[in-house]
Amino acid sequence: MKYAVIIVALLIACGKKPVVQPVVPEKIATTAPAPRAEGPAQPVVTPAPAPAAAVQIPDMPVIHFDFDQFAIRPSEIYPLRMVARIMDDHPEITLQVAGHCCEIGTDQYNMALGRHRAASVARFLHGMGVDPERVETVSYGETRPVSDDLELNRRVEFEIK
Repeated sequence: MKYAVIIVALLIACGKKPVVQPVVPEKIATTAPAPRAEGPAQPVVTPAPAPAAAVQIPDMPVIHFDFDQFAIRPSEIYPLRMVARIMDDHPEITLQVAGHCCEIGTDQYNMALGRHRAASVARFLHGMGVDPERVETVSYGETRPVSDDLELNRRVEFEIK
């Protein structure tokens, strides 16, 4: 008798379980509702594009260089890619790429080094797809220091034109 109860319990336990049907949402209307017949038809107003002066352009980074170098540091690659992205997103702007140096060295040497730094950054931007016609380079040498810290003066800055 005890075996019969066990067999019956196993048969009941092994029986088919009910199948759960997934809930399907009601079909969503894919057509626009018909316009109301009340009142005159309203004209469709399309907003005018924002004038170029109203476009918000993110701040440009400052690119720093090692002493007596114009090679781009690996740490400056990401900021330069951001500049290229900004240029891509805003085809209406052009850039002035300005090379700067610290006060170590002659005026003539620092003007040349500033030109090399600006040109190095411009070449990088060109390689990222920025049209060369949209990038102008200039050197200020050591004439526009931003700090007494010489390292901060070894830089390239961007000005949107």
